[in-house]
Amino acid sequence: MEADAAGVDGFLDAIAVGGVVADGLFAHADGEDFGVRRGDGEGAYGDAAVGADGAVLQVFEVFFVITIVLRCVIAIDVVIERLLVERSKGAEQTMRNLFCFGQLLKEIDCFAFPRTGSHFFQYCTSGLFDLITRSHAHLANAEAIGRQQELNPEVLYGLDLREPGVAYQPVWINGGHGRPIDGGNPVIVLIRNPFATAYSLYRVNRDRWHGVPNLDKDNDISRQFLTQTLQDYFAYYSSAFDFMESLADPALLIRYEELVASAEPLTQLVTFCGLKPKLQPEFVHFLTRFEHFAKPSERTFYRSGNDEAWRQDTAWLAKLDSVEKPDFSRFGY
Repeated sequence: MEADAAGVDGFLDAIAVGGVVADGLFAHADGEDFGVRRGDGEGAYGDAAVGADGAVLQVFEVFFVITIVLRCVIAIDVVIERLLVERSKGAEQTMRNLFCFGQLLKEIDCFAFPRTGSHFFQYCTSGLFDLITRSHAHLANAEAIGRQQELNPEVLYGLDLREPGVAYQPVWINGGHGRPIDGGNPVIVLIRNPFATAYSLYRVNRDRWHGVPNLDKDNDISRQFLTQTLQDYFAYYSSAFDFMESLADPALLIRYEELVASAEPLTQLVTFCGLKPKLQPEFVHFLTRFEHFAKPSERTFYRSGNDEAWRQDTAWLAKLDSVEKPDFSRFGY
């Protein structure tokens, strides 16, 4: 094969490559496999290529061919990368456009209810696994995005780290607020002390969302809010436990109060998923302790992680005493 090209400073204007032996070395036995046509028209292995000059020329020939081969490999790699990027356009967006290994390794269904700790749980899992998500409307929700402003950026940076040698493993924890449905995947159910949960929902409505007027007053509105909230949590917990009991494979029940207290729920989660975590559960628990996790400033969404705060609010306890409460003993409360 001979390819004509512009000369290099008038010295070279073409290169001819013949066969390649099995071990990848160029053959030169008959002087026909490899040649360089000089810019002055002399033959590749003519009178000009003798003695020391011939040896130098052969070294230069090998170097020149290696350079061309490397450029070809780089060009092919660029073409493949561009094809992959084009192929990914129009596909559902994830936290990363391309998976390092091209496939989702694990899909898990996670069921929770407002203020049971689902957002906190998501940050914990982001330290353990390479989370991905499908595009949905809430990704652009300004209020939801603003919640992260209450968190310590150094902790978020730490949760994005990984230990040496741990491969990238795409995991989709398909979470949401609502009653469980069977999606054919392993199941995680997240619950919390219902009175602490109702208190958290009451405070975030009062101080952040402002969805219920005069919620802090001792009136029918606040009592109706509390009554309906407790009934909603009872219905969710009942459906979640019924659903878990109907599954052929055991689900993983995670209690928020245990999640903030120790690394044990995260260790159980790693075992449940069957994947090597990118960070150790103990380290993730350390990062997500609230004295590290949240900024030391006024917060209305990520307050304190204190599941006993409702017991110190006398006004709240008075409201709680004034309404009928479901029996939560089946759920351990």
